[in-house]
Amino acid sequence: MFSSGDPNNGGSFSRTTLEEKNSGSPIKLTIGYKYLSFYSLEFVYFDVGQFEFTKNGEFSDGTNLTTTSDIEKYDGNLFGVSNKFTYQANQSIELYGRLGFYFSKGDFTNRQIMVSTITNNNSDYTITKSYSEQAFETGVGVGYNINESISMNLEYVIYSGVVDSVDASATGLNLKYIF
Repeated sequence: MFSSGDPNNGGSFSRTTLEEKNSGSPIKLTIGYKYLSFYSLEFVYFDVGQFEFTKNGEFSDGTNLTTTSDIEKYDGNLFGVSNKFTYQANQSIELYGRLGFYFSKGDFTNRQIMVSTITNNNSDYTITKSYSEQAFETGVGVGYNINESISMNLEYVIYSGVVDSVDASATGLNLKYIF
């Protein structure tokens, strides 16, 4: 369908679901250039919306057992560059892999609740800070070319180190237009 002598530009819009507890609607916008029949370079903006997760734990100082509950919320964006390597299975189906580098920026809120079983000393505090981190992207996907200009893609991507060494994984369905 596409030859290396006929590179094409394209952009995509993606409705993405993060594996973490998510509120909001993560949106991913991509614009790229296909340099070779198997290689494209894409620039990506990813509004991850707000997602949260809870970490529970226990620790003891020998006499006192304390349980903790950390509720972490992230609200931010990713900006990055993604290398896309494609294998054209036939005229309609393509398989691809992604490797990318991103900058993540946004707000991080951590609420920690601590309950001590012996001293009955309880605490509840919240910390909010802005963050700016680097993240790496790895992913795989499959695309179906509806015609020469439009394709639908389903992909699974892992973003490593989005903030404070936290990884986020996402499943996305996107519509791509090639111009």
